[in-house]
Amino acid sequence: MRAAARSEWSELRGHTTPRLYTPELRELTPATSLGYECIAFLEDDLGWELYPWQRWLYIHALELDETGTTFRFDTIVIEVARQNGKTRWLLGLVLWRLYVDMARLVISSAQDLDKAEELLEEGYELIAEDPELGEELVKYVQVNGKRRIDLCPPDPDSDDPRKRRKRRWKAQTSTRKGGRSLSADLAILDELREHQKWDAWNAIAPTTTAIRRSQVVAVSNAGDNTSVVLRALRTTALRRIETGQTADTKVGWFEWSAPDGVPYRDPQYWPYANPSLGYSGMTVEKLAGFADGDEAGFRTEHLCQWVDTIEPGVFPEGSWEACRDPDSRRDPDGRFALAVDVSWNRAWSYITIAALREDGLVHLELVAARAGTDWVADWFRQRLHKFREVVVQARGAPASSLIGPLREVALHDEDGSVSVDDEGNELCLNVIEWGGSELAVGSGQFFDAVVERKIRHRGQPRLSAAAELAKSKASGDAWIFERKNSAGDTAPVVAGVAAYWRLNQPVEDPGTSAYDDYDDDELIFA
Repeated sequence: MRAAARSEWSELRGHTTPRLYTPELRELTPATSLGYECIAFLEDDLGWELYPWQRWLYIHALELDETGTTFRFDTIVIEVARQNGKTRWLLGLVLWRLYVDMARLVISSAQDLDKAEELLEEGYELIAEDPELGEELVKYVQVNGKRRIDLCPPDPDSDDPRKRRKRRWKAQTSTRKGGRSLSADLAILDELREHQKWDAWNAIAPTTTAIRRSQVVAVSNAGDNTSVVLRALRTTALRRIETGQTADTKVGWFEWSAPDGVPYRDPQYWPYANPSLGYSGMTVEKLAGFADGDEAGFRTEHLCQWVDTIEPGVFPEGSWEACRDPDSRRDPDGRFALAVDVSWNRAWSYITIAALREDGLVHLELVAARAGTDWVADWFRQRLHKFREVVVQARGAPASSLIGPLREVALHDEDGSVSVDDEGNELCLNVIEWGGSELAVGSGQFFDAVVERKIRHRGQPRLSAAAELAKSKASGDAWIFERKNSAGDTAPVVAGVAAYWRLNQPVEDPGTSAYDDYDDDELIFA
């Protein structure tokens, strides 16, 4: 970032109000939100200095319902970029719940137990260092996996039953067993984007159902396609926000994020996702340094924007897009090859073609995609006059089960014999098995072709998503494309790899054109 630009952006301040949030039911005052009480405790009693966004969030997250006796939100989800003080905000909430609201049990959890215990450790240090808070500390249990803070009743002889309570704060790992059999006043789930299944949520969230004035608070920055829980909660919450149907919701959504589609290097958008910018040690200069790294990582970590995958795919950034040509077509007289592949969970099957163009480059296209596998053999049977050969991975792959049915694909005369074409060739499908060391050979060839821009594609969404999300796994000293552990369904591009491999094999008969009598309207995406 140039010196002039640094000066231009030096006065930037983070936005106090999130870009997307569940609106309040009415004006929030000390009578309608316990956030004011929480702020007073933290600033006046503990001497904390809160950022403007932290105050705003306490007030809105602790909004009372219309009865004024309990919280409006049972669940609170906070999306904000990293290093903005969300851990400090959580600590303040926990201390207020324990020392003022007299919560009996607080559970803090994370996918990594060490992460959950870090929050507890910070809480213990704050309690131990403060004379008034420390007076109620009974013990800090530090047994690994069972860390907790025990607090004694502030006034055992009080007429107020809340002041006679013993209170606990414990760390819990986010697993399907975590938190079961417990009843918590406050349950915290950190890094919700890492929850790729509902098991942990379904174990932790119900701990609050037996207590009337309880809340689940989940915090995270943006996720990707694997962030199943966060994505589902976000989709539902934003639908309500966008349609104005939030009056009866029990989920409060608060998202500090940059708008979609903005240039990620432009500092004018950074305050949307970084509410502490200009109020803390976070500066435009520091963020600019991170922007020089991986784009997907910067968008999720520092702009709180959702991406298809946080981890970069196998292809260098921008290389697949550089091969995009919306007008790409094959040479009508050139060679071609087709391949079929199946998603790792067998949910979808794909047929991809690789064909030479007139300029010598290779045209790659996804020509069919449908749910399941039972349609594939019939698809080729109906097109045997055009497609006589298909490549399928030989063994150990979801598509391998199609080899048998595809070998039986043929057209028959009335007497039961296999039909022949005008040149006397049998109308049956030739199945080429792709396997062994040739898997790595094909993967390497395809990778090089993309990087060297020897391939052209039309930018089909499914094919492009598969390429950009694809991961690799080791195969001896080489590697092959990975299906199961990639962020999305990579089968469309794996079929492309197989077709490209076949196109590079020596063959005697170039075959019939894949586009003879072929209409683009025939492409099937069911």
